[in-house]
Amino acid sequence: MGEILYRVSSAAGEISPDFAVRRLYRWINKVEYYTKGAYVFKRIQREVLFVVRDQVVLTQGDIQRFREVYRLYEEDKMELRLAILRCFSPEQYEKIQEKERNLR
Repeated sequence: MGEILYRVSSAAGEISPDFAVRRLYRWINKVEYYTKGAYVFKRIQREVLFVVRDQVVLTQGDIQRFREVYRLYEEDKMELRLAILRCFSPEQYEKIQEKERNLR
């Protein structure tokens, strides 16, 4: 049996009870943009009113990463871009941290 996939609408509630679906869609786009396509979410084709459309789905691992991004952003007040890179592209995050250390 394969891994469980979640629709964005149900995954938003898994991240936090007050997490909006639109916000999650924005964050998904930011993850794919900031990681320069290195991290791409799974998509499935779904027929809606006789039109086949791609639908983003998230794995349990994706949801865990978004929970961590949410925690870093809301509680630790980390910049969203850095929180995303820390959770979804640790190697890029380390490069940024190294550059900042060298500037000091």
